[in-house]
Amino acid sequence: MCGKFYLFFNKFKDQPNNMDCLLSNTKPTVILLVHGYGRDKTDWWWLRKQLTSLPCPIFTVNLSPTYAPIEQIAANSLTNKINLIKQETDCKNIILISHSMGGLVSSYYSEFLDADNLVQTIISIATPFHGTKISVTAPGANAKQMNPDAEFTKQLREKISHSQKKYYQIATQLDNIVFPWQSELLADTPATQQLVLPFESHLGLLHSKVVAQQIVNWIKQLLN
Repeated sequence: MCGKFYLFFNKFKDQPNNMDCLLSNTKPTVILLVHGYGRDKTDWWWLRKQLTSLPCPIFTVNLSPTYAPIEQIAANSLTNKINLIKQETDCKNIILISHSMGGLVSSYYSEFLDADNLVQTIISIATPFHGTKISVTAPGANAKQMNPDAEFTKQLREKISHSQKKYYQIATQLDNIVFPWQSELLADTPATQQLVLPFESHLGLLHSKVVAQQIVNWIKQLLN
């Protein structure tokens, strides 16, 4: 699940892009970006910049423990980060935008751990909701949970199928990590909440202008 890495001379920090919404009396909608397996929050460097036109504070998170079960990663990393976001912004809801395994972490948190019902929308990018054949070569309990027909993804899909929350999926037919690529789509999602690209790579989706624009459009619709 690895690919190219980025080297930064400055630490990648959360810097809410719209301070006006934090200083006003209104409770903002917040965006939290959740990276994938074996990666970190620097994956979002380019795409995050494309979202700064939105009137939403944008945050990132580093998932840990790296190779733990997805349930543990969600309980540890997302719970802690979202508690901090609530304290800082007093937000009314949170949109989770997630890449690859991050979509499973986000979905699990949303369906099983979101006691305050703050998360109403999950936008997943190249997330193996039905598993991926390449996961058998990867280390960690979380990789095993991404095996095709794994019990974890079966139970998660069942929970999502009865959810009142909104799910959006972005997929690519040329995915070099998720096999088959159709694994990235949920059967009950309306076509208007899905985007399938023909010639983009797994990590390339994070640098696609088409992907960025679609996410912006979806979020603007949600905010109206």
